[in-house]
Amino acid sequence: MVRHSCMLTKITVLLLWTTLLIAGCNSKQESTPQPANRAALQKVTISYGGPLPSLLAIAADQDFFTREGLDVTIKDCILGKSALEEMLAGKSDYAVHAETPLVVKSFARNDFLIIASLGTTDNLNSIVTRGDRGIKSVVDLKGRRVATAQGTLPHYFLDLLLAKNGLNEKDIVPLFMGPDKLESALLDGRVDAISTTTNNSRKALIKLGNKGGLIEESGLCLANSIFTTSKKNISANPDQVGKILRALRAAERFLQQNPGKSREIVMTSLNLSQMDYNTVWAKYTDRLALDEVLLLMLEEQAAWVMQKGTVAQQQIPNYLDFIDAGHLQKAAPEAVRLKR
Repeated sequence: MVRHSCMLTKITVLLLWTTLLIAGCNSKQESTPQPANRAALQKVTISYGGPLPSLLAIAADQDFFTREGLDVTIKDCILGKSALEEMLAGKSDYAVHAETPLVVKSFARNDFLIIASLGTTDNLNSIVTRGDRGIKSVVDLKGRRVATAQGTLPHYFLDLLLAKNGLNEKDIVPLFMGPDKLESALLDGRVDAISTTTNNSRKALIKLGNKGGLIEESGLCLANSIFTTSKKNISANPDQVGKILRALRAAERFLQQNPGKSREIVMTSLNLSQMDYNTVWAKYTDRLALDEVLLLMLEEQAAWVMQKGTVAQQQIPNYLDFIDAGHLQKAAPEAVRLKR
């Protein structure tokens, strides 16, 4: 099972050959070499921001990582920007995040690669408001202090939402702060609203009680759960990526064959109620992929960060150079649909 303790999830379950025989696993699983002891497992750390992808939770719960000889630690970093920065700083081996933080980094460095998308959703972000201050809709944000983490998908979502309602950042008082500061700023009244992931919005709303309000706009902003690692890590561990993707592919098949059990795994692993699950995780399409939609999203957001002045460079990078499709091609060839 996945065990969460504050900001750290430790997954380390050793599956013995005798257990496999008793469980009656299929021949493919039985033929996979199994580590003889805990020390033989290869340690891997994955940082993630936003909702924990269901495929990661399932792969951990069903021992798909350990069957590949991996001892996986999963770290919750609140937002994808922090997860990506942890990976780039060498504090984790892999990161899961949305497009925007990757796009911002891509203008300054190219020492990391996209391995896969673990899922997509069009309802990852929302605005939590101080409803007790009369904020009921987007137009009520005019002149209000709205905080978000700069250069993140919630920032991008806020811009799109304002534009859809005939507003822009000049119509509000934008405040940029660290992802871990947003909730406290809203709770103590220093800001009137925050733009964050729906997962974080849910937590803030619970604490606000009847003082809170929520502004959602599904369909406005598509987001991928992008799985990345450094070129250095791939060079040092050439077989590791394939092992992780095989485990995630097994999780994807399990989800397709056992949707009810998969829902229970995610809910139990993260201690979610049915309402919590329906608010965030049920709105994901969980599948391994590398496709044209991802490329288009990266390019669209690159144009946005240039327009916002977030980066100095005024030329969109070639994001094909940031994608290493070979590993996913081997693990799940049907998942790779890149044409250019």
